[in-house]
Amino acid sequence: MVVAIHDPHGGVMLEVIRELGLEIHVIFNRGAVLALLPGINKVTGVDVAVRRLGMSRHEVVGVGDGENDHSLLEYCECGVAVGNAVDSLKEIAAFVTRGANGTGVSELVDELIENDLHRMEGKLERHLVLVGKRPDGTEVRIPPYGRNLLIAGRSGTGKSTMTAGLIERLIDKAYQVCIIYQ
Repeated sequence: MVVAIHDPHGGVMLEVIRELGLEIHVIFNRGAVLALLPGINKVTGVDVAVRRLGMSRHEVVGVGDGENDHSLLEYCECGVAVGNAVDSLKEIAAFVTRGANGTGVSELVDELIENDLHRMEGKLERHLVLVGKRPDGTEVRIPPYGRNLLIAGRSGTGKSTMTAGLIERLIDKAYQVCIIYQ
């Protein structure tokens, strides 16, 4: 259930929710007030669709423009804001389209078809996997896919420990792991 009302009537909806003692999640979206059942948002719907399609959230690009799109952009592998999105959404987006509204969505779709967002490969900071730290303390991170990694060394040098740590970090980020051992 979703109930939406535009300002200046949002206050009336909040009063009714309070008077009836309802457990309702209230969010704001570009001048509208939305009332949702607790735990329901765009992510809950997308998550069901992704699972039914046998996919992973790492295969999803989310696009939005309003306050109610934050969780969607954070859930998807690549979150994109259209050109006229609210500033808070632009701040968390992987990138912002030049076009606004549907023009921005078309721009995104064209790039997905043309090159599968190739420019974002290895640049989605929140998905990079921590490998370790350099002597100066800066972190070393690698993309979770699209790269091969060889861990080699003498016996007792920590290869198994490092491999286990990388696998744990990938699993924590909900990536699938395939180990081939000889």
